[in-house]
Amino acid sequence: MSIKVTNLSFIYSPKTPFEKVALDNISFEIAEGETMGIIGSTGSGKSTLIQHLNGLIRTTKGNITVCDIDLTSKRPNLKKLRSLVGMLFQYPEYQLFADTVFKDVCFGPLNFGFSQKAAEEAAEEALRLVGLNFDDVRDRSPFELSGGEKRRVAIAGVLASKPKILVLDEPTAGLDPAGKREMLDLIRSLKGDSIKTVIMISHNMDEIAEYADRVLVMDNGKIIKDSHPRALFSDISMFKETGLKLPHSVNISTLLRARGFEIGTPLNINELLTNICDRMEGSK
Repeated sequence: MSIKVTNLSFIYSPKTPFEKVALDNISFEIAEGETMGIIGSTGSGKSTLIQHLNGLIRTTKGNITVCDIDLTSKRPNLKKLRSLVGMLFQYPEYQLFADTVFKDVCFGPLNFGFSQKAAEEAAEEALRLVGLNFDDVRDRSPFELSGGEKRRVAIAGVLASKPKILVLDEPTAGLDPAGKREMLDLIRSLKGDSIKTVIMISHNMDEIAEYADRVLVMDNGKIIKDSHPRALFSDISMFKETGLKLPHSVNISTLLRARGFEIGTPLNINELLTNICDRMEGSK
């Protein structure tokens, strides 16, 4: 269930005064089982890229293969592709529409050819997977739920179709700190038997540092870095050039390093505290 992108380019409004190069000859691969973070400033091409991965934007130049489906063929099987690649946009709760939670979550499976019974079973399983009490929420209007519950229902609506790849655009946008942690822990817990690969866009570098196996950095439609988090966040100069922020743990370690207190590149607060304690123990 790998993804291969080769020499992909895309231009909005070509040959008009509003022409905008969104993707500029980018290439990369994502192996099955990876959690890939995609970062970059606003307008760098992140959302345009992920919309190519399930055919929301058709390929005009370059090649994309997702789960052995060639998206550059004349008639790619988009229905199969979209059943394999579940996409959750920013503020996914805005996409809820049915009068009950159960109907909303059943919609995807039914659209992809599940029988009524199979769709209902998949919806029940998905709601339980996202931590909602099925009996409590099934007949409620999704618009009566809390913000966090709405987002869980939206995720359940994607999971019910049993995708192999989950694509998330700013999955924690608008949530409070506790809600963000719950959402990220939920996403991590979902990866396994069904969800094999996760692709996550985020402006929150703390989330990327802690949850991603690899990170693509985009700038002006190009990939300027493809790296593992620890190596990436050790490259302070690149972040100064792009205007992206460093994770809080890396910022603190950088300040300590400038004062002669070396603790490496911790990717989260727990690592930061452990490294500080180890460094102090070693200096005794």
